[in-house]
Amino acid sequence: MTNSLGDKYYRFVDGHNLESRPILKTFYVVKLTPAGVKVGNHPQDDPTHAHQIYNGAQKKFAYKTIGAAKNSYYFRKRWHVKYTQRAYERATAMLAFAEADEYQTFGVTQ
Repeated sequence: MTNSLGDKYYRFVDGHNLESRPILKTFYVVKLTPAGVKVGNHPQDDPTHAHQIYNGAQKKFAYKTIGAAKNSYYFRKRWHVKYTQRAYERATAMLAFAEADEYQTFGVTQ
């Protein structure tokens, strides 16, 4: 599928608070490049401040279909949950060491 100036791309973003649903944002092709396209918020946006979307990239900033944008948002949120769970578990473990006054020192004499 070829692109042309003004084509629409879609991306879901988080809502403004915990009660709001994900928001569908529409982006427009503002420049065609050999490697892909640049998209902006408006068809007349300056291409120097636009997001590059590379042809054949697995992860993209925005997608040509709403379905693909939904799929990307779903997997992006799954990754965020997994990452924050690991960060929480690590921080909890390190806090337990700190509270027990258990520290490792390498080459430091007291």
